[in-house]
Amino acid sequence: MPFRVARAILYLLGFAFLFGGFYFLLYSQEMFLNLRGFGVDTSNELVFWKTLTFAYMITISSLSFLIAYNIKAYWRAIPVLILAKLSSSLTGFAFYITSGVDLGAVIFAVDFPLALLLIAIYFWILKVRG
Repeated sequence: MPFRVARAILYLLGFAFLFGGFYFLLYSQEMFLNLRGFGVDTSNELVFWKTLTFAYMITISSLSFLIAYNIKAYWRAIPVLILAKLSSSLTGFAFYITSGVDLGAVIFAVDFPLALLLIAIYFWILKVRG
């Protein structure tokens, strides 16, 4: 029974984070306008994005360390890392193509090869496991 409650909460959080991620991606200007409506000073957007970027990198690092610590137990979490690197690299590529934002190309150039490396590692583990 307790696991059902935890599962329900985690599903709700998962959908909330997914919605929030797409909201930030697609409507970031509107989000900052809404925050201004609540009296929040949004003049230094960089602090907001640096905070989220730091949290993302810590999450990716923690997951990598967890998998490395006991790869036999946690190798199935590698697709989460793959998804993270694919989503960041492809979003960066899309920003570069649609807006000419050079930082998008940099993100793509760094994260896409990492995604390919993680895919290779995942399939190598599948092969070795038999």
